[in-house]
Amino acid sequence: SLTLATITNCENFGDVSAASNDSYSGGIVGLEYSYSTIKNTANCGNVTGKSRMGGIVGWSQSLVLDNDNLISNCANSGSVEGTSYVGGICGKGERTVVCYTNNGANVTGTTASTTGGIVGDSDENSTVKVNIATGTVEKGSSICGTSKGNLANNVYDMQRSKGKGLGTTDDEAGVAEGKKTSQLTGSALTGTIWTENFVTNDGYPIPKGTDSKIGSILASAAATFNASPEVEIYDSILND
Repeated sequence: SLTLATITNCENFGDVSAASNDSYSGGIVGLEYSYSTIKNTANCGNVTGKSRMGGIVGWSQSLVLDNDNLISNCANSGSVEGTSYVGGICGKGERTVVCYTNNGANVTGTTASTTGGIVGDSDENSTVKVNIATGTVEKGSSICGTSKGNLANNVYDMQRSKGKGLGTTDDEAGVAEGKKTSQLTGSALTGTIWTENFVTNDGYPIPKGTDSKIGSILASAAATFNASPEVEIYDSILND
């Protein structure tokens, strides 16, 4: 677990498997507790278990008013599989801000209402903004399975993900919006929020303001959809 700490410039290439019936596991952190930040990180390993599974964080929980946990500028390209509270970035978020992230991997959950391409379940004190999901969600929602908090400027590839942006709610521009692959790749989505892929001109966009170190990871996580990433992509972080 992570408490009163910051994780930055970190990457994981190993698979994570949780056997406990009431577990929480993530590619980077299982439990992110109060006063914690995770940024500029990437996970490429597959995450499997039962409840609260996430590509970056399994369960993010802050119990301190006005001191939200932060998950920012992160990328996931490892598949995530569980029963409930399953997310490409975060399985369950409580008083947590998830922003400027990219999930390019498969997300599979048994409970559709708490399975999402970015966050499985986001509570009323949480924020999910400026994220892009380009992987497949077999059963669940493309952005958040359940979200009771603030949402803004999230997009997903509707030709890869089978669910709507937010549960059974119709997509809403500027909140959670599905687009065709051709509407997301290249310079199609560039503007005030999104910039072109760091690696190629025909890849998916990434959020503006993203740290340059994580830029190629964010781009690559989408471009290598459901494929084994190359270690050398991350050399700039390891050697910086």
